[in-house]
Amino acid sequence: TTPLFNPLNKTTCIMDAEKLLELEKAAVDLMSPPYAITEEARKKAERVFLGLKGTPMPYSACRTVLENSHSDYVQYQAASAILEAVMREWPLLVVEEKEKLWRFIVHFLTSRADLANYVREQLLHVLALMTKRASLDPCKSVFFSFFLDAVHKLLGMENIKMRLLSSFLVSAVLSEFSSSSSSSYMGLSFDFHLKSKKVFEAGELLKVLNLTVRVLQQYCSVEWSALSHHDLSLFTSFLKILSQILQWNFQHTNVRPWLFASPDTLSSPFKPPKSFSPVLLDPCFLQMLLRLLLRALEREEAVLELVLCLTQLASLSSPLLSTDSEQQTYLLEFISGILDYLSKRYSPPPPLSSPPLPS
Repeated sequence: TTPLFNPLNKTTCIMDAEKLLELEKAAVDLMSPPYAITEEARKKAERVFLGLKGTPMPYSACRTVLENSHSDYVQYQAASAILEAVMREWPLLVVEEKEKLWRFIVHFLTSRADLANYVREQLLHVLALMTKRASLDPCKSVFFSFFLDAVHKLLGMENIKMRLLSSFLVSAVLSEFSSSSSSSYMGLSFDFHLKSKKVFEAGELLKVLNLTVRVLQQYCSVEWSALSHHDLSLFTSFLKILSQILQWNFQHTNVRPWLFASPDTLSSPFKPPKSFSPVLLDPCFLQMLLRLLLRALEREEAVLELVLCLTQLASLSSPLLSTDSEQQTYLLEFISGILDYLSKRYSPPPPLSSPPLPS
């Protein structure tokens, strides 16, 4: 087997058939009920996977496991080993090696539509972490381009599962850069996390917002009854992405790691920079959300996300709205839009026509 990586002439872990069988057996042992396996056998199985995760440069071995294992659990452990290796070995890899790893994972995800959800999520976490680790490197533009190019290509595919994958990738990257408990600031310095977050906000976040708005706009004109279950799932998924963006915390001063909010906590006021004004202050943006709200009334999850988005827009303030006049104009348009929605949503039915009187 030819190693995928061998930076700095270091030994690369290579996976042969015997080692793969050992991993498969260890997975069976770990998932066996307590009465079917001894405690010593279970501990031995745990050591097998700990050994994989602790191996320097495990990329080639993990690639072999992902491509050849029939066990979801073994694939998940291989993805986890890659994730931990990227966390600790990123500075040791040259740009070409990082690019190869990115391309392999994207290819693997797109060629395995039947991949278990938790395996897919872990591999998406790897891509998100790679994007974050590269954000303070000279190669940051390369990986930001990789990320957005991958999203556009997936969205352009006819396979709805690939379009859904695009939304999962966007959500994973947003979570990685955001001030949430799901980001990987454990294992990285907090200063690194804040700097990478600021770099992402300076350019890529607005691009993601524009992309999300374009996707959602399509649902304003499409025939709702013709949408499949997967199409509606894609719609809801991008609504959640929009909600992630509108709950973004742009503050960078006086922040501590223990103040990182989980996604379930109350949202803080939305204070984006001036660069977001062409999207957020465009009256068409609010009209789109209200139109989608009218169309999605029977989908509770979508309605909840839309109401959350509108709540965040209601909290919009400086620096985007820096003067009293700007705030007044925005609030008048916002309230007018909400009232117009309510009039359409709760307009009384037309009166029944009276039967003609007998002559």
